[in-house]
Amino acid sequence: MPQDVLKMTADDIDDEMRAQFDMTITRAEFERLLGQAFGTDFVRKDSCYGPGDGVAAWTIFFEPVCALKIGHLCLQRHRVRLDLGRLEPDRRAVWLRRFWLCFQRGGG
Repeated sequence: MPQDVLKMTADDIDDEMRAQFDMTITRAEFERLLGQAFGTDFVRKDSCYGPGDGVAAWTIFFEPVCALKIGHLCLQRHRVRLDLGRLEPDRRAVWLRRFWLCFQRGGG
């Protein structure tokens, strides 16, 4: 897994077409950005997200992990697991690019 997940490409996903990383983000913000990336036509069941078209070509698992505490500041964190195994190989790079562009934020 690359250190900078924003530079992740389809080549960085394991043989089962899965990737995992942690994000400092709330569920509400994640869903807002996911809607920007893939339209509001996605479905959520418990901690899983997928396309709303009934074709489960991709799945995102979104689970809380320990919050990041910096002094009095407490930031929500979540472990994100991408499963792109059912997505056409030539569409994986396009999917990842769209995902990263919508979730890319300033900072370091």
